[in-house]
Amino acid sequence: MGIMSSLITKIYEYSAYYAIKICTKAKLFEFTMNGYSMHKKGIWAFKENFCVTIIGSTNLNRRSTERDEEHNFFILSSNNKTIKMFKNEIREILKNSIERKLTFFKFKKWEFITILIFYLFNFLF
Repeated sequence: MGIMSSLITKIYEYSAYYAIKICTKAKLFEFTMNGYSMHKKGIWAFKENFCVTIIGSTNLNRRSTERDEEHNFFILSSNNKTIKMFKNEIREILKNSIERKLTFFKFKKWEFITILIFYLFNFLF
């Protein structure tokens, strides 16, 4: 793995840590299927008799929202068949995922450059 690939991986990992620290009620899962990757692409939420999801090409970060030309769709449904379909999709993804809790990140040593680039791209540019 080259220096840039390694740095990008560390930035995504720090981003996951930052998200789980801020969004205390959310669950974060790392997709671990060999040969595939997924980064901040899926959001599903369920409440009683409805569900919401976001689908599209956007990376779920501030830079993509404000600067990049990408497209998303927000789907809200109370249709039982749709809710079941989304839950089945999640079940399939979770078969190849590991839940990452805050304790997973707690003792990691973050390099200054990783934190700096994360904040620059998410809060300044």
